[in-house]
Amino acid sequence: MYNYFMRNAYDILEINKIREELSSYAYTEIGKYSSLKNKEFPLVELNNQFALLKEMDLAISYKGNMPFNSSLDLTKPISLAKKGSSLSKEIIYSIALDIDNGLTLSSYIKSLEEKMFPCLREIEKRFPSLDFILERIRKSIAPDLSIFDDASIDLKRIRREIYQIKKQADRITNEALLKNKEYLTSFSYTLKNGHFVLPVSTSFKNKVKGIIQDVSSTGSTTFIEPEEIVSLNNRIFVLNEEEK
Repeated sequence: MYNYFMRNAYDILEINKIREELSSYAYTEIGKYSSLKNKEFPLVELNNQFALLKEMDLAISYKGNMPFNSSLDLTKPISLAKKGSSLSKEIIYSIALDIDNGLTLSSYIKSLEEKMFPCLREIEKRFPSLDFILERIRKSIAPDLSIFDDASIDLKRIRREIYQIKKQADRITNEALLKNKEYLTSFSYTLKNGHFVLPVSTSFKNKVKGIIQDVSSTGSTTFIEPEEIVSLNNRIFVLNEEEK
């Protein structure tokens, strides 16, 4: 009988329309979801929520809008991470933004007098301390989502080795340019398929020892990887895969 009356009340009061309207004001994905899915509160909890709402309204009148920022729903990726899955750099950086938002909100609430805002201050006390995670992420991922060399010992080692090998490959390729300059269509090397190559006139391609990596659209230029740097290019390829 109770469920029957509640269903009628939901229909008469158009609760779903109210939820949709409420969700349009939510700043975060979780807020939107909660607005649409929350069920009715028991009376005691309802009174608590009203008390919290009054405090929030008063806080806004004293301090201005609360620092809520747009946020993704990270529930699923964090759940997967707990099971051993890896997270993308985009998700990890979103976690950092959420932690930073939480710290900003925490500072806002702490600035409120506890006697006047007991509900808000009590909620703030339950905020987890995640500063160390935020610091670790900021030392690893830049705002443009590039990964810093110091993100891990292995990454730093890999990038240092790539840099050193590329310098060596650059020197050897320049030597190959000089040695084969009479067979080239232009006096500069380029990259094809991740390999350093020489732009050799196709009519002289048999004069330059190495591996053919590509041919120009006109067929007049054959891009040859000099045999002197094949092993270096292969090593760079392996390191680039490790870097990923």
